[in-house]
Amino acid sequence: MKYSFVATLFTLSVVLSAGLTVAENPKYGLSWVKDIPMPTPGFLDIFEDHLYFTSFNAEPWFLSKNGVYRMAAADYESAEPELLTDELDWPNDMTLLDKEMFGFNALAVGHGFLVPGHATGGVSIINLDDPSSKPVEISANLDNWFYHKAYPRDMDGDGDLDLVTARCRDNVIPFPWNPPNGGELVWLENPGGENNLADRWVEHEIMEGPDFLINMRDDGVTSSPFELLAPQFLTELINYVYYDSDGVVQNRTLDDQLGNAFAAEFLDVNGDGSLDILATNHLTSNGGVFAYTWDNTLSLSTAKVTKHTLATGINNVQEKGMAPGHSYPVYPRSDDTTEKPYILVDGDGAENYILLSPTDGSDFESWDYDMTVLFPTECTVGKSVSADVDGDGWSEVFIPLYEKNIVRVMKFQPWDECVEGPPLNEVSDREGDAVEEGFTAAGVA
Repeated sequence: MKYSFVATLFTLSVVLSAGLTVAENPKYGLSWVKDIPMPTPGFLDIFEDHLYFTSFNAEPWFLSKNGVYRMAAADYESAEPELLTDELDWPNDMTLLDKEMFGFNALAVGHGFLVPGHATGGVSIINLDDPSSKPVEISANLDNWFYHKAYPRDMDGDGDLDLVTARCRDNVIPFPWNPPNGGELVWLENPGGENNLADRWVEHEIMEGPDFLINMRDDGVTSSPFELLAPQFLTELINYVYYDSDGVVQNRTLDDQLGNAFAAEFLDVNGDGSLDILATNHLTSNGGVFAYTWDNTLSLSTAKVTKHTLATGINNVQEKGMAPGHSYPVYPRSDDTTEKPYILVDGDGAENYILLSPTDGSDFESWDYDMTVLFPTECTVGKSVSADVDGDGWSEVFIPLYEKNIVRVMKFQPWDECVEGPPLNEVSDREGDAVEEGFTAAGVA
């Protein structure tokens, strides 16, 4: 079935200067390829030639089914996800680490969440060369602190890569004996040597404030200056964190008007060759997507920053949810970067998947986008990811549909050639069913 009727029904345009209008269909859309069974998928990433998934749920820790999986990205039509570990409680986002850190290719995974029973998390290392080995938790195991993502960086100049992360404490049940909610930016000190996973790493506090997600410029590469974005959910702002010429940590608030911040990343949002910031907030109603620009010849610590509202009106539909989730730019055709990229937005609690297409793809000065709700998901949308994994010139998109226990695989195509996926209101919420459909546990017979 083509998009012609159903997707058009959900098509809206957000033209910020004119308000809400009906839009023409975009030039490109997403065409359904397949649904990959996956128990309650949350975060997705593509590293090198593999697709990685995390899975978690809110059952008590001794009953919950958690997992970190991978599969060959180019073989998504036939390959089955491989279970790397099921021993991390509520695994969140992942970072691929260079072999120099531990002598093997590794994945750093932040884990834990504010859900009761899962609030004490950490940062753990998975050996990708020997996934049958157990993950090693290197963080300090502090009660009620959970972690989302860690970046490698030599913080003390000793030649060893340490890890920079944020930890958060957010008590959803306000018992009077609970410690106060809050977040801290910290770095975990690599002890060095050949056996640097033998003991937990010392955690050093950098500053208070960063809580859930962070984003390091250049992925934390040691040769670049320390620059970090902290979209702070609890304190409702986006901070830019850096070290001054005297080696003292500083921060500049870039936006304190967007409400609960969710994600903020250093990206070239519009494809003009300049670095920008793409961000989302996380609200019960009227969530949005925003870009921030500045003169890249100047330091972000002092330059004038201009905020552009790309989309608003993204509304949560769940009892306890919020929206939207992550967003990121993508070229529909990986071999054609002559026009501005599109932006994909994870609806999260809005229970939909959203496309922002440039109103004028050739006008790199314009920040007007048309918002198209591609399809309702009937469930929470996790962190999706996109790349041209099969090299055919069209970008694939992998969308985690949490309560549906699937990862929906779609591919950019001309709008009129897009094929609609199976209606998700006909896909039952299948707690754990996907586990029985052929997943393989590495090292387990």
